[in-house]
Amino acid sequence: MDTLYADVVDLNGQLHVHGVENITLYSGTGSAGANSVDAGDITGATSLTVSDLQAADATDLSAVTADLSLTNLAAGVSVAGRDFHHALSISLAADTGADVQNIALQAFSAALTTTNIETVNLTVSEPSDGAATDVDMSAASGVQHLVLSGSSGTLNLHLPGGDLAFQDLNARLVHILDTGLSSLSLKLDNSAAWLQTDSSLSSLSLDTTGSAGPCSLEMSLSGASSVSVTGTQALGLYVHNQNVDAHTMSADLLADAGGSSTAVNLTGGTGNDSLDGGDGNDRLDGGGGGTDRLAGNSGADIFVFDHAPTGSNVSTITDLATGTDQLELDHSAFAGLNWSGAPHTLAAGEFFQGDPNAISGQHVIFEQGSGNLYYDADGMAGGAQLFATVGAGSDVHNSDIHIV
Repeated sequence: MDTLYADVVDLNGQLHVHGVENITLYSGTGSAGANSVDAGDITGATSLTVSDLQAADATDLSAVTADLSLTNLAAGVSVAGRDFHHALSISLAADTGADVQNIALQAFSAALTTTNIETVNLTVSEPSDGAATDVDMSAASGVQHLVLSGSSGTLNLHLPGGDLAFQDLNARLVHILDTGLSSLSLKLDNSAAWLQTDSSLSSLSLDTTGSAGPCSLEMSLSGASSVSVTGTQALGLYVHNQNVDAHTMSADLLADAGGSSTAVNLTGGTGNDSLDGGDGNDRLDGGGGGTDRLAGNSGADIFVFDHAPTGSNVSTITDLATGTDQLELDHSAFAGLNWSGAPHTLAAGEFFQGDPNAISGQHVIFEQGSGNLYYDADGMAGGAQLFATVGAGSDVHNSDIHIV
């Protein structure tokens, strides 16, 4: 026999099943209120599915659905909760200190408690009626890594602690319900989701290191003011009033703060980044590597250049508003500029508008016809390095450039 279907009603003991690969248990109760199944004598199984007992299937028609506890489960048996709306708890027969449990959920709304299982791979599928999946893992113990995958629609989740990962996840909404959470680390690999928190979360760390593919994440984080990003795969990130720091990221970053009403700081890494500010007075830093696109949108924005120009780390500024926005040059990266020890506006004598090959002692050159901005370290014609472009026909003055 390859498949076994069984009603479990008021069971508190061992279930003896041998040589059956797929087992489905329908959990119900007449009086005890819960089932406790010792799976220590289940051999040969690869999957075990739990579902609510249907009244028409019950021998005792007074039976109703019930919580289910699985103990002494053999390693390697995957567990699924489908059309199950009561607490499910799982513990393994042996604690190796590096245990992994695969769990699939569909039409699930209840507590999910694992005991001393270090890695939980949770695959969530959206039910046919589009209802949300509600998973409370707050009572789980020993979880170091929780990995979410699947096409989940809406997932409401209480975390068990440890790191969280999205692996091959396509979710309309992942809603983290933990109100006492102060920080969260999230690994991303080939996933797209909207992440929402209702907590005191102050910081979020994202890591796109992996191999499966790029990621996209929209965030609505209650209380969180900063997001740090690292990793080797591209990320599209949509933030609402959060600062983003991706200076250690080696892949391309698209950071869009178009939904932000306050000032945000966006910092890219060494990839080809695209940074879009919101309605506030934003601070945008391409990160000094790659070919970046910077858009301040409304507000008095600052475009930061804190890496020495190489000719290949060029930023395109899409909407520089002369007299309102500022170009900020770090004196250590632009070492040929006069530095008196205090931030100041670029001196008129260090600025030249025209052909970079026609300078005589100036260091910052704006070529209006092309919209290109150059830096020449020694002020001698022939050594200018392109570091930014603001669009042909734009206007830039020395008063728009600040040295820090």
